[in-house]
Amino acid sequence: MVYSQLYFKEKNKISTLVWIFLVLLIGIFFTGLLTKTVTPRYSRASQNAMTRFEIVNLTSTQATIYWQTANKVKSFLFYGEESNNQKMVLDERDVNTIEKSSYYNHFTILKELKPGKKYFFKPVIEKQIVTKPDGSDYTFKTPVDNKIENPLAIVSGVVQQQNLQPAEGAIVILSVKDCFPLFTLSKSKGDWLIPLTNFYDRNSLEQKTLTVNETVKIEIINEDSKKINIDGTLKTISPLPQTVILGNDYKFLGEEKVLGITTDNSNQKNKIAIIYPDEEGKVISGRVPLIKGTAFPKKEIDLTIKSKKTLTAKIFASSDGSWSYVPLEDLEIGQQILIIKTTDDSNNEVTLQRKFIITGNQAIEGKVLGVASGEPTLIVSYPTLTTIPTSTPPISGGTVFSFMVISFSLIITGLGILLAF
Repeated sequence: MVYSQLYFKEKNKISTLVWIFLVLLIGIFFTGLLTKTVTPRYSRASQNAMTRFEIVNLTSTQATIYWQTANKVKSFLFYGEESNNQKMVLDERDVNTIEKSSYYNHFTILKELKPGKKYFFKPVIEKQIVTKPDGSDYTFKTPVDNKIENPLAIVSGVVQQQNLQPAEGAIVILSVKDCFPLFTLSKSKGDWLIPLTNFYDRNSLEQKTLTVNETVKIEIINEDSKKINIDGTLKTISPLPQTVILGNDYKFLGEEKVLGITTDNSNQKNKIAIIYPDEEGKVISGRVPLIKGTAFPKKEIDLTIKSKKTLTAKIFASSDGSWSYVPLEDLEIGQQILIIKTTDDSNNEVTLQRKFIITGNQAIEGKVLGVASGEPTLIVSYPTLTTIPTSTPPISGGTVFSFMVISFSLIITGLGILLAF
């Protein structure tokens, strides 16, 4: 009797140890599967699936990948520090939505990157992976650090559709030769704004210092494939001297007049003058005109615009004597009186005055359309600037298979515990 009890007790101990060992082994196996980032298998896309891509808004800890497709499709991106171990990240406009949208222009923001690190990425277009012609992933490298300085200038503007309605959600890309471009989206009233900072050389990844005479190119593209090409210099496009319309191209190089705006100020240096409005009684469409003029270098200018309400501002002429001002709110429709007060090189006070008329943007039916507000919001993100919302961690590339594995492992573990005890 005693022997029988000892025998069965010893047998139960052995059985219990075996089951504990098996449960631990299964748990370790499935834990290894789940902790590894899963990249679903996709077929390979045609090389024509992606018509363009750019690395934009590059910093030491963040980058935006922009790409175009021939048609409006659903698309996202895989990226990571290794080619075979990558995470999935959605188009930024789809991050907080359940139903994903189809786009012609696509972009994802990669956050919390490591400085001086190489990253691999591959877009997925309609469940097909896009790679280089040799089958390898696309790559980019982050710069080592950011030497953040105050922006040289802020480029801003207003874009409209061909029917003069505001062009909301248009892609705006600002490029300087041999540098990674800057990027943003137009807001609900067609207004957009880009601070001119963080220009990195494509080859050396060194941060570039720009001058006011730097040649720049701006592309504005909407979801109907309508496009604007703008050529200019930082001096002539900060901000854009007029509202631009999709389907047209513009040049602001300081050599021509555009809608009555003289952009060449060379013969006005060291003179006090109102360049725009360029004549008494000037009729101006829009509600936020670009006021421009010249004064003696570095001189203070008191600017007043009188109408039903009065706006005042204090600005300074640049080192070459030029100055500009954009009202921070819409001007009232009707007659305005512009008054500027400054001093000459002998500190004698000089006052200039000019009348002009605001008509607003008149559509065919005679309604006044929306124009830019004074508070555009950026899509780009820099450490010292107010930009997009706080970081959203990239979405893991797990699939339905992952959830099946979790469920199965939990069932096995539960059965093992029951049988063991």
